Amino acid sequence: MKIRKATILTACLGIGLVRPLCAAEAAKADCWGVTVPDYLSEASLTAKLGYDSNVYATDNSLPGKPDLANQESAVFSVSPKLLFNGLKLFELPKDSAVQAFSFGYSGDYVFFGSFSGENNGRHTLPFALKLKQEAWSFSLDNSFLWVQGPDDSPLYNLYSAYGTATVRERRSQIQNRFSASLRFDEGACFVRAAAAALSYNLLTDLHNSATEPAYKGYQNWVDRSDIGVGLDFGYKASKDLSFIAGWRTGKQSQSRYTWGGNHCDSTFNRLQFGFEGKLASWLQGSLLAGPDFRSYSDTAFLGITGTSHTWLYLDGSLNATASADDRVTLTGKVWHWVSSTGTTSYQDSSYALTWKHSFSKQLSTSVGIKFQASNYDAPAVRHDQFFSYPVGLTYSVSKEIVLGADYQYGKAHNRISGTLGREYTQNQFTLTLRLAL
Repeated sequence: MKIRKATILTACLGIGLVRPLCAAEAAKADCWGVTVPDYLSEASLTAKLGYDSNVYATDNSLPGKPDLANQESAVFSVSPKLLFNGLKLFELPKDSAVQAFSFGYSGDYVFFGSFSGENNGRHTLPFALKLKQEAWSFSLDNSFLWVQGPDDSPLYNLYSAYGTATVRERRSQIQNRFSASLRFDEGACFVRAAAAALSYNLLTDLHNSATEPAYKGYQNWVDRSDIGVGLDFGYKASKDLSFIAGWRTGKQSQSRYTWGGNHCDSTFNRLQFGFEGKLASWLQGSLLAGPDFRSYSDTAFLGITGTSHTWLYLDGSLNATASADDRVTLTGKVWHWVSSTGTTSYQDSSYALTWKHSFSKQLSTSVGIKFQASNYDAPAVRHDQFFSYPVGLTYSVSKEIVLGADYQYGKAHNRISGTLGREYTQNQFTLTLRLAL
C-alpha cells in the first residue's frame, strides 16, 4: 500500500513551517523569528537519510521467487512532531488537581530507494495525564499507533524471528499501549492500583499456502493482546526510594488463522517485588520481578505442551551518572508473550546497555550493546537471538537545530543446532537533521 498523498502533504506542510536557517548573530532571539505559544511543548521536523544493507533481514531466498537475501537500499524518512501542554492550552488554574496533561502527534514517513513496496507511514498519538489531590494521585499514559504500509508479506524461504519482525513492523497495523494507576499515600506507605493493556491488530492479508501454492513462503501475522490489572503495596524507605510488593492478574490472547490451527490464549497471576527511586545520589532506577503463574486454555487447539507453567517476569532499568559528562543506562525485560506468527508462545528477553558522553554542551556521543532472545516453547523448535551495536554522534547547533550521525551493526544467531537459514547480518547508517521551533 502506497502512502497516501494526504500523508505526504502533511509532511510537506510541516517542512513549510520551518523558515530558512537564521544567522548565528540572531541566535539569542527566536531562531526562526517565530513566537512559540507557551502551550506548544514541541514542534519539530526531523529528516533522515540512511542506508540499510539487509532490507528484508535474511541471508537466503526461496528458489523461483523474488530475491530477498541481503538486499540493500537507501532509506529516507521525514518525521514531524507536535506536542501540546494541556495545562497551558486550556489555562487550567495552578491549584488544579491536574499536575500534567499532554497530547500530540508524531509521524514517520519512510521511503526505500530500491524497494518502494516497503514504504510506510507511522502515525502516533501520545496522551498523558497526571492528577493529584491530597493523598490521592492518578496517572494515565496511552500511545496509539497506526502504521500505513504494505498489506502483504514477502515470500520467505528460511528466516529468523527478528528478521520477519523487522518487516512486520512496516506492515499495515494498529498498535495501542495503555497504562494507568491510582495511588493512595499514608505516611511511609502507599497502595497503588494499576492497569495495563497492549494490543496488536494486524491489517495484512492472510494466505494458506497449503491450499494456495502460489503463496509458498508467505508470512502470516495474527492479532494478539495482553491485559492486566493488580495492586502494589509500597514502603517509602526515604523520600526518593520505595520498595514494592505487588500482584497482577490478566489475560493474553492470540488469534487463530481463519483456516484453523492452534493458539496460546492464557490467563496469568503474577507476583512481583522490587523498588523504584534513587539507590544512591548518582544511581536511580526501578525493578519489578517475580514468578508468572500461567494457565493455558482450549486444550483442543493448544499451541504449547502442557496447560500450567510458571515463568520468570522481570522489568527494570538503572541510570547512573558516572560523571558530569557521562551517563550509563541499563535496561532489561523478560516475559512470556505470544508469537505474532500464530500458534506458539515464547520467552521474550531484551537487554540494553548504553553509555552517553558529552564532550561539550553541543557535542555528545553514545555507544551501546543490545541483546534480544526469543526462546520458543515446546512443541515449537526455535531459539533465536539478536545482537546489535549502535553508535551515535549528536551535534546541537542550537536548541532549534540538531545534527546526528548513527551506525548500527546487527547479527542474528540461531541456538538450535541443525537448523539453517536463521542467521543474518545487517549494517545501518543514518544522517539526521532535526529542526524545531
